[in-house]
Amino acid sequence: MTAITIIHYSLMYLDLAYHQLLRTFYYIPLLYGAYHYRLKGGLILSLLIVVLYAPHLLFYFGDFTVEIINQSLELLLFIIIGLFVGFLSQKEFDRRKALEHQIIKLANLETYMHDLIDSLDTGIVAFDHSNQISFKNQGVQSFFKKDQEVFDFINEYRLNNDLKSALTGQITSKNLNYNFCHLYIKLQPIKSFDGRNQGAILIIRDKTAIKVLQDQIQRSEKLASLGNLSAGVAHEIRNPLGIIKTISQGIRDEVTSPDAIEGLGIIEQETDRANDVIQWLLDFAKPHKYQFTMVNLKTILIDLEKIISTYIKGKCITLDLEIYPQNPTIYGDAEKLKQAFLNILLNGIQAMECGKLTVYLKEDNNDYKIFLKDEGVGITQEKLKNIFTPFYTTKDQGTGLGLAITHRIIEEHNGMIDIKSKWGQGTIVTVSLPKEVKHD
Repeated sequence: MTAITIIHYSLMYLDLAYHQLLRTFYYIPLLYGAYHYRLKGGLILSLLIVVLYAPHLLFYFGDFTVEIINQSLELLLFIIIGLFVGFLSQKEFDRRKALEHQIIKLANLETYMHDLIDSLDTGIVAFDHSNQISFKNQGVQSFFKKDQEVFDFINEYRLNNDLKSALTGQITSKNLNYNFCHLYIKLQPIKSFDGRNQGAILIIRDKTAIKVLQDQIQRSEKLASLGNLSAGVAHEIRNPLGIIKTISQGIRDEVTSPDAIEGLGIIEQETDRANDVIQWLLDFAKPHKYQFTMVNLKTILIDLEKIISTYIKGKCITLDLEIYPQNPTIYGDAEKLKQAFLNILLNGIQAMECGKLTVYLKEDNNDYKIFLKDEGVGITQEKLKNIFTPFYTTKDQGTGLGLAITHRIIEEHNGMIDIKSKWGQGTIVTVSLPKEVKHD
């Protein structure tokens, strides 16, 4: 544009026709600027052309004539064309930006949906029209490792015809549900916004985890009910026992018969034993107030190691303690947690004559997991179902309240306890405690 202007002013002696031809070259930078710099560019460049070329008209013609007015109208045309092209370019630019924004928004939404679907434990498999797998989420990895295993699964559960009907749009219902002993399966067609069939989705959910959670809820409710009942019974029994022991001690001072003295001693001994059981009941039903502070699980387990060492001294049992996190700190009651872990470890010691007792702690997402493993005789599946039930025990001298109290302590810490065992293969107790929890 500068070069065109310089030529105009340098060749003033040329005929008007040549200057008119040169003036048309102004349209090249004008259109280019209006297109690339939009409305602002079109306005600035058109005004700049007018400012640069207008003095040339006065110099060329000398006086203000009709020809100057005629030439000036073309200058006005520069402004109109610059604004018009700039407006169209701006409109196109805004439309393109809006489209890019929508594309980014859709891409983010697609990524979000993929991440959301991948985070599900449920397995999801999508099929296209040709019965080929078009998508699998991460959750399906727990069911299938390869694509062929998906089709083997469909054959095994006789879903071929239903899948074909879903792919071809022949099924009338929105989805097909199947309930098996350990799996919940749903087959659903994929429809487009205008109702056309796009494929099918296979959804697989493992009911085992749900069943475990339901059992835990039922067990907690059962323990809560038993706890309330136990508290009432314990208070009613403790008073008569106290009276019996007091009378027995009074009689003992008055009798001289060895047999009577021995019998009264047995009464007092059994009364004390019954009182111990009642105290266990009260601890289970109405635990003492918890002293929640920031506690270090490593310190608790090391203290337990010292305690357990005295129990296994002289026995054919070894203790192996492994702690992987550097500073496994939680919000809890150190003494109550120590009591819970001690109950578990003592059960492990009593379950084996020889072997290794293993305790190891690891970090798992938002939890700390403590694994307590013994090499004892194990527990049958029938007995395992009632392991946390109060008064249920497999020991001759047991009260059946140790693990029930342990369950209550872990529950008060917003944790979970799980026991896996097979007869003759030992037992593994897993305690999960949240890293950060505030107790109300």
